[in-house]
Amino acid sequence: MQILSGLTKDTGGGIESQTKEKAVEIYPPKMYSLFSMKHIFAIAAMAVAVLESAAFEIYSDFPGGNIDIVEKGDSGAKIRQQYRDSDWWFYWSFGVKGAEGRTLTFGFVDSGDVIGSRGPAASFDGGKTWKWLGAQGVKRKKHSSSFEFAFPDGAKDVRFAFCLPYMPTDFDAFAKSAPSLKKMPLCKTRKGRENFAYSLGNPDGKIKIFLTSRHHACETTGTFAMQGILEEFLKKGGAAEKLLKDAEIVAVPFMDLDGVLDGDQGKGRKPHDHNRDYTKSPIYPSVAAFQKLYNAKMEKAEIAIALDLHAPFMFRGADGDSDNRAYLVEGPIGSKVENLRKLSKILEAATLKSGEGAIIHLQKWDVKYGTLWNTPSNMKEVTCSAWAGRHPKAAFACTVEIPYTDCVGAEVNSESLRGFGANIAKSLAEYFAAPESKESKK
Repeated sequence: MQILSGLTKDTGGGIESQTKEKAVEIYPPKMYSLFSMKHIFAIAAMAVAVLESAAFEIYSDFPGGNIDIVEKGDSGAKIRQQYRDSDWWFYWSFGVKGAEGRTLTFGFVDSGDVIGSRGPAASFDGGKTWKWLGAQGVKRKKHSSSFEFAFPDGAKDVRFAFCLPYMPTDFDAFAKSAPSLKKMPLCKTRKGRENFAYSLGNPDGKIKIFLTSRHHACETTGTFAMQGILEEFLKKGGAAEKLLKDAEIVAVPFMDLDGVLDGDQGKGRKPHDHNRDYTKSPIYPSVAAFQKLYNAKMEKAEIAIALDLHAPFMFRGADGDSDNRAYLVEGPIGSKVENLRKLSKILEAATLKSGEGAIIHLQKWDVKYGTLWNTPSNMKEVTCSAWAGRHPKAAFACTVEIPYTDCVGAEVNSESLRGFGANIAKSLAEYFAAPESKESKK
């Protein structure tokens, strides 16, 4: 094949163009196309290699962060949760930067299946808001699990967690919106942090309602529910608000504040965790301070209820798994258990009226003392509810277990958890409105 090549020469007065025929040999069209495509593919492959080799960062240096990086590669990372001073447990939380536009797999190794039924929780705004990613990218094995995630193009920083986090900054934001909620110093933690209790209602009221959560640092659902309880009591004109004329609510959102901020498991700490510390000589400042506060408030009380808000074991969605229920735990409180069952029945009716998507409670789900794990041999140390329920003025005290991800098909999220808390508040108001309530402490 020949083409004409244009030549030029300088004539002194400018550039004069000359054209003459010159034979130039080039590749035939098919070979030229093939040669070009090879170059294109090579360049594309190099671009992909550069992209794949671009480093993404896994980090956990934020409040509540918890992860170990076992191995990191182009397609993701092998990771595991940190137990720290606890036995095996399933809480984890970490962030990823610089992975926008990529699909990565995060596999938990030597850690068990530690992903809940709705997959990981994720935040795209630095931990301000969270949502479940779903279980479609989750793979489970007997002793491991993994999830795959396609990072959107603009997702420069994404956080992942086992559950929906609830941090002290969240409660602070709520408390600022409720000026009638009084903040009281509780204690300094072992690490020197200031911990607080909150009071709502009549300090001289004869009814005392005590609320605690995060005896186990990772059990976030209880604190969401606590906020919902307080929100309902703050509503103007409702039955719960009317109760405050004769009642005081005392709340401690973060019994293990250090553990919450440090991202500890909290459950099963050595030598024992906060909820096994209710002795004559507690080792945790918050427990000692709560005991003192409880006894001081009870001096003005005629009757009291204490609710310790927790989360049960993780729910993976397997057949026969019952850790997707909200239930009360009956303690060693003798005849006072009938008072607990009265509240449980009221709460069941309230939740069943709440409509689709609500976290419900059925009285038949309650764990009776002496059954399952709730036995004297398994509960040798004194828990918060067992200790509080012994007080002669206590109608009863109990643990309330609120699931992490799912309640018999309903999604556990901020709205449903706070709604469940609102139903607890309404049930408490109905409980104390009954004529026999003042006699129920006997």
